[in-house]
Amino acid sequence: MKKITILLALMALSTFGLKAQTTWTPSGNNIYNPNTGNVGIGTTTPNAKLDVNGSIGGTSLLLQGSNGAFIGDGTSKVWIGNSGGTNYIESGNNAWTSSPLLYFTGYGASSGTFAFKGNVGIGTTTPMKTLHIAKNVANGVGASLLLQNENYATNNGAETEIVLSHLTDSGSPYRFAKIHTVGADTYGTVDRLSFGIAGSSTTYADILTIKYTGNVGIGTTSPQYKLSVKGTIGCGEVKVEDVSSWADFVFHPTYKLRTLGEVEQFIKTNNHLPEIPTESEVKQNGIGLGEMNAKLLQKIEELTLYMIEQQKQTSEQQKQMLEQQKQINELKELNNVLVKEVQNIKK
Repeated sequence: MKKITILLALMALSTFGLKAQTTWTPSGNNIYNPNTGNVGIGTTTPNAKLDVNGSIGGTSLLLQGSNGAFIGDGTSKVWIGNSGGTNYIESGNNAWTSSPLLYFTGYGASSGTFAFKGNVGIGTTTPMKTLHIAKNVANGVGASLLLQNENYATNNGAETEIVLSHLTDSGSPYRFAKIHTVGADTYGTVDRLSFGIAGSSTTYADILTIKYTGNVGIGTTSPQYKLSVKGTIGCGEVKVEDVSSWADFVFHPTYKLRTLGEVEQFIKTNNHLPEIPTESEVKQNGIGLGEMNAKLLQKIEELTLYMIEQQKQTSEQQKQMLEQQKQINELKELNNVLVKEVQNIKK
């Protein structure tokens, strides 16, 4: 009986070994299963080519098929690659309609699509806006967003932009606003940051520009000063702080004031006041608000000195006129006396 039991055990082991050899076949460094059915790990009723009931560990997972690899119930899906050369990842529904969607094209067709209903959060599980980026830091840089042009070799004039837009009935952009950077001549550098608005669907213009130099332009994309405005400025007050000199030197005793005759001759020769820029100079170079106010004040103070001198002359003339009037009155009285004496002599 003992011999029969040992014999049956050997036969069972032999059968198991033969079955294992026919189920798994070595091929070089690989081993494969020629079975045309499904393979189950952790389950005796596999429903796919490989059905794993439990966790899978490894450095990578490759899903491949002629029409892509689907995971789900046929409505929601994950699509990773296919044999047609349009490799991409897709998560959504088969009809591409109202379900949440994540879509990336593959090699040679660079694009990406997110069509989630509701808000999307990065760094937060409770997004409060369509896109909510959060980062919890005690110091340093918090949440940030980077938009970058990778093609540094053609950066001259290349733009990176954020567009804020409404859509028309047909779905085309209408009356949009744009924030964008424009590349400079030097590779990898930014020339300016501009803000603009399209008043119609076809007309766009930069309104505010910040140059890499720190100059700011309103109505111009090439500001030459810290603030360049092409147009009219309305404000309650303008305060000029950096004034190199003021016109009080006119009242200094050593100041040489031109005579009115000298001023008249200068005007006849040059067609403008002394120390005041000409019309052509103003058209070419503009005027400095602080500097021009100082020059105008200089002329006002010179006029004040002329008026003071004129007042002195007028006062002196009035004094002389009063003295002359007194003399005239005295002569009149003397004349009256003489007339009376002549009349008495005739009598």
